[in-house]
Amino acid sequence: RQRQMCIRDSLLAGALAGLAVTPLAVFLMALKTGLHSHSTPDFTYERMQVVLYRTPIWILVGLLIGLGVALLRLARTR
Repeated sequence: RQRQMCIRDSLLAGALAGLAVTPLAVFLMALKTGLHSHSTPDFTYERMQVVLYRTPIWILVGLLIGLGVALLRLARTR
């Protein structure tokens, strides 16, 4: 039962971390664009949209990292 909770918690933490990547990336892109007063922005709307479309990939990456952490934790408790 404790193993299942360890795996579940690690997967959830990984998924949430992966989900947090996109808003953080968009925020940093908007901040960088706002810091400079160029005639053309550093990041176009289309580039920001591409980052948003990659959200499922980052969630999957977070899940895989969470699974790896869970397996490492389980291996160390043995």
